[in-house]
Amino acid sequence: EQFSQISFRAATLEKALDQAKADQKKQSKEASDYAAHLEQQVADANQHSADLTQEFASIEAEHAARMQQALVDVRHTEQQRDAAHAKLVQKQEQIDAHAAKATQLQQQL
Repeated sequence: EQFSQISFRAATLEKALDQAKADQKKQSKEASDYAAHLEQQVADANQHSADLTQEFASIEAEHAARMQQALVDVRHTEQQRDAAHAKLVQKQEQIDAHAAKATQLQQQL
């Protein structure tokens, strides 16, 4: 009788131990799966960050190129303005010279 109680308790403890091992294995698998999920999220976040960094660098380069072109355009416009101003000054000098000559001829008459 005592032996059967001990055998029963041993079997019960063995079942409990087997269940605890199964539970531990299941929890370990869940933890491993969750860790893999988190690692994937980190990898995705790192890739997204790299993509954004590359996109920002591209936008920055495009902006720098546009600014450089705008500077070239401004300098070209300034050169055109200066050339037009020089022509106007030359024309004004010609007009002044003709007016002076006309005045001189008028005075001679």
